[in-house]
Amino acid sequence: SLSLERLTDDSQARDLPRSRVVRLSLPRRGGGDGGGDADGGAAPELVPLDDVSVSGGFADLPTINPRVAGCADYRFVYGIGAARPTPVSNRLVKTDVAGRGGDAAFEVAGMLPGEPLFVPRPGGAEEDDGVLLSMGTDPDGGSSLYVLAAQDMRLLAQCRSPVPLPAGFHGCWLEEGGGS
Repeated sequence: SLSLERLTDDSQARDLPRSRVVRLSLPRRGGGDGGGDADGGAAPELVPLDDVSVSGGFADLPTINPRVAGCADYRFVYGIGAARPTPVSNRLVKTDVAGRGGDAAFEVAGMLPGEPLFVPRPGGAEEDDGVLLSMGTDPDGGSSLYVLAAQDMRLLAQCRSPVPLPAGFHGCWLEEGGGS
């Protein structure tokens, strides 16, 4: 469980629990569409999609290109992962759910990444043509906005905040002049 005691007690297990990017396939039920029998005799199936050598067997805070939201055949999922052993997520990952070898990761030793946000390139034709934005807590306790090329997870820019920002699970992105 995620508790302060567990995170600070060195006698407790200090590695993140395992989690994976999986596809849940549900059998079709009867109803004239030819997709199965009326009693749903087939069992649901979980199919792992991530490369554990990239994700570290940990995946959370997933996002996709908003242009493919709602499409069944999207190919890329971005999120946070882990270089193990570690008690926290410590890398950003790209998972190719089509299994065509497009998995990649970005990591800065000691940096704690926040939830990534995919921003498509205007006029971009490929699904992974854009950038990822992620606030990270830097090794020295400061904070930076990391801008990554979504196609290969290479660092394009690191914008250091003038003040440290608290680490958080989710980003808060506001349009210009949209603050309170």
